[in-house]
Amino acid sequence: MGNGMNEGGTTVFFEIVWSALEPNAQRRGSRWCRPHNKRKGTHMELTARQLRALEMRISGKKLREIGAELDITTSRARQLIARAQMIQRQSEWAEGLPSRYVAALLARGITSRSGLEAAVADGSLAQMPGIGKKCFATITAWLNR
Repeated sequence: MGNGMNEGGTTVFFEIVWSALEPNAQRRGSRWCRPHNKRKGTHMELTARQLRALEMRISGKKLREIGAELDITTSRARQLIARAQMIQRQSEWAEGLPSRYVAALLARGITSRSGLEAAVADGSLAQMPGIGKKCFATITAWLNR
């Protein structure tokens, strides 16, 4: 009784507030709480948009022209092209490895299967920051298949 609200009043108050916020909370929850990557593949694949942007860039078009044709900004066109180039570079030697592990390896200067095998053999891969037990186990299993 000190604050003027009993437990039933508090419950009713929160039900009213929640019902007012519920549509936004549901929208926000479905938008922000979903998994980051819905694809189930174990490797990165080029999207049609990335491939189209890369093809146009290779054919000599400027970023402004690519952006206008795809109805995106020049910055986004540059991002699509960079991502497509990175995927093509890594897909040749790292086919079947999870993309985030490949990204971790590329960030640490490992850009080939032979380089990866050497890093596993001398034990330096296990000592690299960002390469945990699960990542190391997945990579060694991938190398041994």
